[in-house]
Amino acid sequence: MISSIAIPDSLSMQTPVIEEGSSPVPEDRASRAKWPSSSYIDIESEISSCREAVSCGLAEEMDLFNVLMCSNDPAHHSEAMEIALKNKDEAWGRILLFRMYYNGVAADCDVKTALYWLYRGNPDFLYNNGTRIRYTINPEIFLHGDIVLCGSKDEVRSLFCICAQYGVRPDHYICPEQDLYEFFGTPCPDDGQKRCYIKFSTRRDLSIGPGAHFVYCPYDETYVAKNQLLIPRLLQPEMEGVEIPVPVSPSELAAVRNSIMVDVRALNQNGYYVGAANSKALVTLHLDQLEAIYKMGKAMYDRMCSKGGLFLITSFNPMGDNFNRLNKFEGMDFSDVTYVVSESAKDLPMLLGADGLVANRSDLKAIRVYLSMNNYEDSRFRMAPRMPLYPGYFFHGDLDTSFLTGVARRTGESSLDLVGPVEDDCKEMVRTRLKAPPMVLLNPYGITIKGRSETENERTYRIISALSEIFLEDGYMVYTNTPFPEQAELPGT
Repeated sequence: MISSIAIPDSLSMQTPVIEEGSSPVPEDRASRAKWPSSSYIDIESEISSCREAVSCGLAEEMDLFNVLMCSNDPAHHSEAMEIALKNKDEAWGRILLFRMYYNGVAADCDVKTALYWLYRGNPDFLYNNGTRIRYTINPEIFLHGDIVLCGSKDEVRSLFCICAQYGVRPDHYICPEQDLYEFFGTPCPDDGQKRCYIKFSTRRDLSIGPGAHFVYCPYDETYVAKNQLLIPRLLQPEMEGVEIPVPVSPSELAAVRNSIMVDVRALNQNGYYVGAANSKALVTLHLDQLEAIYKMGKAMYDRMCSKGGLFLITSFNPMGDNFNRLNKFEGMDFSDVTYVVSESAKDLPMLLGADGLVANRSDLKAIRVYLSMNNYEDSRFRMAPRMPLYPGYFFHGDLDTSFLTGVARRTGESSLDLVGPVEDDCKEMVRTRLKAPPMVLLNPYGITIKGRSETENERTYRIISALSEIFLEDGYMVYTNTPFPEQAELPGT
């Protein structure tokens, strides 16, 4: 069975949350807990040595956390959880708690608790030098059970946009019209259970159930109540007195992309949620578009379920990038796994000797959105390289949900977390040999090549072409990435 552990590009500490006014977690911390896969490792001895180093002040608790997570022993994972809880007032402690709860490591998988730790401390998730959203979500909403959106249809839609913007999945709604699409949740049962109710601050007339009550303020207010849904970010000194743009349409948002901070509440009330694109710019998606994508993903999900088996949904990246993350090792059983790949990676299943399903970019995006909006409740489906936060279509740019454990964390081979537990005897992990006919993947790094001069680009093309011809003459099936002009495939590959 495919594991519930998320699949990262590298070790899970590589992309920390950076808080306003704080420093990022040093990137070399994770590498201290990574040993070569070719040698025998005595995990117990390494953990004991690291504990002693911490007690003597020669190492930090973050280092011990990483070494503990390189073990498969649940007791070591629990000890690591205690270290993260002890450091919950530090940014690195909270992001580790988020990832552990999100992936069900040393605790039951609990997305609400994960989000509580993610948002505690008024964090900043956007790309470096990217535009910040003026408000963040109140982490207290995750401490009171099911989340219920309350109000008219338009009000519930606005509240839903805010939830989607911060990766929050609503459970129920209270709405007179009752004709909301299924991803808004279900009508709230009148059973007397305490829940988290969210409504507009202007709707004092609205009757809701017992539990915690939070209000959304669509207009600026000088007083910030403890039960306010959105919390304004602390302004840096250079922002004092600066007018913060309030765009009402996607075109207006695009026009203010160079602003330091932007208030997107008007967009939320017009049916848009906002996220960060790879270009570092803020982008929007209307709920009608999200509904269309969701329906497409649901149809694809139903077709895949009728086929049966397990499914690994890959990224949009080309074959070489996916191969690096998804290569197989001895002891991993892929006999019942179907790789769902993009057209740019259509030959990956054959290269790995696995079943494959080729999807166009729209279908691949749709199934990822559908699965993320249902919190991956079907264990037959997993995503690589990581499982995005709700709703699965552009969220905060640098947010990494991934978390490796055991041999996958120790070796840095994320593919070891793709399927059920791999026997870990702390010895070398041997890659599965490709079967006849012999195959080879030539995987030049596209970004590096494109950044070179035209002359260097042409020379690289000739070199890779010559290598390809040599392998073809020797009877190999040759696969290549294509970072060359017009993305043309090399002849014969």
